[in-house]
Amino acid sequence: MRGPFAPLWGRPAPDAESANAGVQCAVMIETAGALEEVEQIAALNGVTCLFLGPVDLSLALGHDLDDVLADRSAGAPIPRMVAAAAASGRTVAAFAGDPSRVNALRAQGIRAIAVATDIALTDLGARAVLDLTAE
Repeated sequence: MRGPFAPLWGRPAPDAESANAGVQCAVMIETAGALEEVEQIAALNGVTCLFLGPVDLSLALGHDLDDVLADRSAGAPIPRMVAAAAASGRTVAAFAGDPSRVNALRAQGIRAIAVATDIALTDLGARAVLDLTAE
């Protein structure tokens, strides 16, 4: 755990050297242009992760989001990105936007997934509690 939250959770704050060693550079892939250059982007010195923005990418490509998430054919957007990352020793992360998309992203080989925003998750949790207590 890095950053200001570790001490709040009873963990020691990292020293500057270990914090600096953990710095990563994630590059968003969410436009048609970024997808066109994804192999070159993944190969850039200093890049450690390709971060998929599937909603914006599907809009940029003019395709339905669910179709982009499901397409595992050779040369499809997500497989191409995953292959480019693997070829350069990079990881792939993605923004799901909604918990219902997590399985589709995992099926594409993406393991680091931002499920939703903190506000959306708080809202989902509150709705779940309120729905349970309404009975």
